[in-house]
Amino acid sequence: MRTISRLNFDMGEKASLYADNSLRELGVIDVANDAAQVFTDPNPNGVGYRNRLRFAIDDRLIPGCHPNESLDLRALLSPEQPE
Repeated sequence: MRTISRLNFDMGEKASLYADNSLRELGVIDVANDAAQVFTDPNPNGVGYRNRLRFAIDDRLIPGCHPNESLDLRALLSPEQPE
């Protein structure tokens, strides 16, 4: 399935590339499972992240770069369609 292979790429190879370039936080939306994962704290050796947080559809995400803001995961995953 294309979605799964893309998710594996985002959480694997892409996450390692981002960590290797010192991106402090990476969010990955898992549309197929109505969830999100946030990777934080890149390994000093550049191989992936030390922390991975999982969020369900009813959770709110608070980005590390904007701690006073939050994202409604349900709104991201299930936007209302115009009539």
